[in-house]
Parts: sequence; structure tokens; C-alpha cells
Amino acid sequence: MKHLILWISIGIMSCCFLACEAPQKPEFKYIKNVKFSSLKGNNVILDADVILHNPNPFGLTLTATNLDVSVNNKRAGNVEQTFDTEVAAASDFSVPVKIGIDQKIISGDLLNTAMNFLLNKKVKVHYKGYVTVKALDIPLDIPIDNEEEVTMRK
Repeated sequence: MKHLILWISIGIMSCCFLACEAPQKPEFKYIKNVKFSSLKGNNVILDADVILHNPNPFGLTLTATNLDVSVNNKRAGNVEQTFDTEVAAASDFSVPVKIGIDQKIISGDLLNTAMNFLLNKKVKVHYKGYVTVKALDIPLDIPIDNEEEVTMRK
């Protein structure tokens, strides 16, 4: 009888350990809604939504973004944001990012920037870095490497 109880206990513990697998990294899907937001001082402000998928059967907490931004193959800046946003289990989720880019990166002078805006010119914006989430209090970095064409007009 003692052996039967021991084997049942081992079986129950094995099932518990197998059911508790390590959290999976959320997957980068795409970036959408990239658009010109405003012009503040010497900075062109872009807004975008990074779309990710949480494959885990439990929720996550979105904690940060850290992205390098290049415009027309020239380094334009870095987006560092912190969050404390809950993400549902087994679902897609959106990370809003706001990017400030020195207008000199887009064009040589203010007149060119104004002309680009009026002529609805497109620029190539490249995002590279990561989004950080916590799964069961374990931080996970999700790599992002994406390029979009953005129209200079709202």
C-alpha cells in the first residue's frame, strides 16, 4: 500500500511539473498606424502601434520599449518608454509608441521639410530594438526589426 501511495504522489507531482512550463516570448507581428502626429520645435513627432501576440495561457505585463529609429537610413533617435499595462492571455496586443525625429534628419532645412509636408512626401522609417514584458515576474525582451514608409502629412 505504501508503494501505491508513493507512485500516485510521484505521478501527481510529475503532472504538476509538466503543466508548469516556462513562459513563451510574445511574438512580434507588425507595426501599424504609423503616421505624422505633429511638429514640435525641431522635432517631427510620429505615432505608431507595435502589434505583438501573447501565446501564453496566462496574462503578461507590458513594461517597456527601447527602439532605435532611423529615417531614410540615418539614425534619428531612440524611443524609450515605460508601461505597466496588463495583456490578456493568448491574444494580440498593441504597444503605442511616440517617436521624436529631428527634422534635419528628414531634410536639410526647414524649407525642405515644409515642402515635403506640402507635397505629401514619404520617408522610410526603420525601428530596431525590443519591447519588454513580464511573464510570471520573468522579464522577456521581444526583438523588433521593422521598416515602414511614412507620409509626412496627417
